[in-house]
This record gives sequence, structure tokens and C-alpha cells, in this order.
Amino acid sequence: MLNKQIKLVFALLLIAIPISYSSEFNISLEKGWNLVSIPFLLSNTSVSHVLSSISGNYENVISYDNGKYLFYNPNFPYSNLKNIDNKMGFWIYMKNKDTLSVKGKLSESVTIVLRRGWNLIGMPYKKEINVSDFLGSAKNRVRRIVSYENGTFRLYSPLRQHNTLSKLKQGRGYWISMRLGYMLAIDNNDTSIEAVIISPDESAGAGIQVYPAANRNKTVHVSVLVGHRDSIDNVTAQTPKGEIILNKANDVDSDTANYTGSFEMNYSDAAGTYDIRAAAVDEYGFSDARTGSFEYMELAALVLDSSLINFNNVQPGGASYVDGDLSLLTPDKPTVKNAGNVAIDVMIGGTNLTGPGDIDAGNVAYKFGSSAFNALNSTDERVDLNLLGRVNADFRLGVDAA
Repeated sequence: MLNKQIKLVFALLLIAIPISYSSEFNISLEKGWNLVSIPFLLSNTSVSHVLSSISGNYENVISYDNGKYLFYNPNFPYSNLKNIDNKMGFWIYMKNKDTLSVKGKLSESVTIVLRRGWNLIGMPYKKEINVSDFLGSAKNRVRRIVSYENGTFRLYSPLRQHNTLSKLKQGRGYWISMRLGYMLAIDNNDTSIEAVIISPDESAGAGIQVYPAANRNKTVHVSVLVGHRDSIDNVTAQTPKGEIILNKANDVDSDTANYTGSFEMNYSDAAGTYDIRAAAVDEYGFSDARTGSFEYMELAALVLDSSLINFNNVQPGGASYVDGDLSLLTPDKPTVKNAGNVAIDVMIGGTNLTGPGDIDAGNVAYKFGSSAFNALNSTDERVDLNLLGRVNADFRLGVDAA
């Protein structure tokens, strides 16, 4: 039987799928006439597509633009209303009560041209808004605003003390009469990062200064103050160690919340200035970002895992050796390690030895790594330790003959 080798090859395909903030909006429609609008950007704005969820249950659609009425009837092929977008208000006549459902994305910003005279507009805001906030600097240009909901007209006029229309709702249509033309700018992105606070701040100098912790990690805390807290979806911070998710810690006031998190800096991380970029995203995908920074200071430090060298018994005229290694887990085998974030020179000294008799420290010799032994009272021997460097420290005790 002939043996065959079969080589199996497969490809691994990784696909990055962006987060979608597309949403669904539902508008309740009563039997008869309704004055409504579509608050979302739509991928397909043809009238038949926009109204597909209520197909067969409506008869006439009427809009108004630049002094001209536009009509659509699903049974009339020559309708002059072709599209519906988020800037338009429109009348729709329903055969029966129903719910219009549309899917799309809320615009971050929209500009609606308000011409002198009557305008029929939509309400592409992400939430209900007071008429006074809606008008802003255009208040003196507006004659009146008219709405129609549940069979009732409501009116707002700047000249009237008592108005029946005080709030404008997403998904409703509005007639606006203007004394003068105006460009109405709508900004739905009210997400704001008010501050990025980094701690600990371990110096009285300007800026945030963080000192490394010798031979261990240093925890750096991030606190981000985010405005318009009720609609926030997530808050993150891009740190020197990667992105972290910040969790809500507390409310600062009725409009601002505090989001916190932390990350670890290693003792050997280079000294210098590091940035932290915080980002907040709301439920519609609108975002804001702000960057804070801190200075990671220089630290010269070392670790010697043996503070006491035990030579045990040494006969006169003899010698005893204590050999080091590269592990900090063996205190009987001395190791010297750089525990900071700068290169260092290491020198060594010691006290006279204790025992049955006095032995001068000069009887002790040492060496770093593979160098030659030097007397402990010598200042000639030193070793350079780069970042993350470590070296064994060997000792020899010689006792003179009696």
C-alpha cells in the first residue's frame, strides 16, 4: 500500500468589528393625522423605505420646504416627496393606530436652515429640550412654534406669557414661523471630560511627580471627572501600560461623575514624562477626550539579599568562602541587584568581624561576578549595574596563623 503524506494548511482570519451605536426609534401614531419626524440619520431615506414598518396602514404624507408643499401617496406614482431625512417634519395620515419603527444613528451635529416665514422641521435631538434652550440666540427672530400631538395643537410665542408648548420632543414635527432667517445648529455631543487627575503627586514642584518604589511596582491612580453623567456608556484611559477601563466611583454633583482606575509602573521603567489619555463615550457613540501627564522620577537603588555574612568556623592560617549567586531567594548566597531605573555604581564596605576574638574587616576580601578578590577596606573595586542588572557577591575570610 502506498503511503501518502497529506499536509493540512488553514488560515486564521481575525476580523476587527467596530462597535455600532445604531439604534431603533419608535414613534406612536394615532389614527388620522400625525405631525412627526425621524431623529436619526438613515442609510436609505426614500419615503417607502422609511415608512416600511407601517406599510399599508397610511395614506398620505405631506411635508413643506422653502414655501412649497411636498406630497407622497403610496398609490400615486407621481408624488413629489421622494425622501425623508432627520431635518424634516411631516404630516402622515394613518388608517389605524400603529407604531413607526426606524433604525439609524443620531447625528452628532445638525444644521437646519430656517427661512423667513413658515418652516416645517424635525427634532433630531437625542432628548427632550426646553423651547428656550432650543431657540437660544434665535429667540428674537421667532414669531411662533406650533406642534400637533394626540389631536391637539400647542403654541409657543415669545410675546405670550402663557404658552401651551414648553418642550420639544424627539420624533415630533414642528411648524416654526421666523421673522428673519437663521441657521439652527444642533449639537448632540454634550459629553465632556472636565479633568484628568493623576496621583500620587509626591513633590511640591510643578506638575505631577511620581517616584518609583525600589524593586517593586508603583501604583498610579487615575481619576476622571465626566460631565453629563447620565448618558455615559464607558470611560477608558490609555496609560503607559495599555488601556484600562475606569469605573464610576461617585457623583460629584447633579451633572458630573468621578470615574477611577489604576495601573502599575515598574521600578525599572525609564524616568521621563508619561501621558494618560482619558476618553468618555455616551450611549450614542459621541465622545470627548482629555490628556493628563506625570513625570516618573529617577531612582538610584539596589538590593543586597544578605545583610549578615556567616563564615562559620575558620582555622588559623586557613580561609572560608561564601559564594554568591544570581537569585534573591537564597540569602546565604549574596546577590546585588539594581532596584531602580538608572544605572548605578556599587561599592561595598563592612564592619569588623565578631567572634571569640576580634578580626579586622581587612581580613575579608570580596569580588563581584568574575572579578578578582579585593580587600574589604579597599576602595578600588566597584561594579556597574545597568537597568535590571544583578551580580553575585563572593566573600573570602582569611585568618592569620597563630
